[in-house]
Amino acid sequence: MSNQKWKDYFLKSGVPLEFEIKKILDKYECFTKYDESYLRENELNVETEFSYDINSVSIKDQNFFELMIECKYRDKSTNWIFLPEGTKSDKRSLANNSVLHPNDYFTFENKFHFNPFQMPYLAESCNKGIEITTHGQNPKSITQAISQLSYAMSENFLNTIIHHLESNDGCEDNIHYHIPIIVTTANLYLLNDNVTIKSIKDCDTLDEVATKQKHLIFNCNIGKDLEDYNKKVLSKILKRFDKNFLNRRIGSEHFNNFDIFVSIVSRVLCPSNIYIVQHTEKSETLDDLFEMLKEVAYPDKTIKFIKNKEIKKHFREKKKHRNEIQTKLNNLKKNDSKDDLPF
Repeated sequence: MSNQKWKDYFLKSGVPLEFEIKKILDKYECFTKYDESYLRENELNVETEFSYDINSVSIKDQNFFELMIECKYRDKSTNWIFLPEGTKSDKRSLANNSVLHPNDYFTFENKFHFNPFQMPYLAESCNKGIEITTHGQNPKSITQAISQLSYAMSENFLNTIIHHLESNDGCEDNIHYHIPIIVTTANLYLLNDNVTIKSIKDCDTLDEVATKQKHLIFNCNIGKDLEDYNKKVLSKILKRFDKNFLNRRIGSEHFNNFDIFVSIVSRVLCPSNIYIVQHTEKSETLDDLFEMLKEVAYPDKTIKFIKNKEIKKHFREKKKHRNEIQTKLNNLKKNDSKDDLPF
């Protein structure tokens, strides 16, 4: 085997990409493991073990952000081209919120209080994509990555609900977020709105008909098979809890009984969107995402996005308290003294 070939084979395995992504997650002090597996029936209706590459959890106060990551290594000539979403995000799209998939339906007090149409902007939304290489098109590549994450979602969703209902470890009221992510080394492009078949035939380069992106939010269209699978998984909870108990316990303004909850989550929310990001040598791959998670967990800059006046007041008081502590710490540093610590 030539020196070049072993490198190509190793890179194409995706293992080095997974290793680099884990190092980025380590930088953000996440709890990370490789190869998160789950069981589902394959195309022959045989129960089979599937997996996605990385499962990582970032804990910020009472927020557990679970990153479900599928890695796709491609050479630098590979392009992923996506269709734009029907309505432009204008930096206020519901898509920017729903990539988080907050799971607070059975928590007592902690709820996701942000107005979904005024979340911090993350990326442009898109729909349907195709992989183009120097050898042709690969219609399955993007679809397979989306499928791996989509079918894993409901099991994670269920485990969180069980934790909220059964656990007494002090974290049972924390909000869990299930964030599906595809990390790829392929170039990401969003097709321009005014593109026609003729303009594609007449252009010399892809940049004439599409705009390069560093990340995108893919709008999922949950098919019948995934919907049925989601319902089957979520309904497992009925083996552990009585439906009347679940109806009383569910704490969402959007659902008033468990059957409606299962129906809507299975058909619309599991998952609603997937975050797709290009990994480059600059190692800034997940910086924008973690900046948004920080704003969600510590909403000093986003207080104006919260509707509830009492919640808004709570966050302002929390911010004021943190600022007071920081001021005292700064004064202590100046005086080079350790007396009268503020905690």
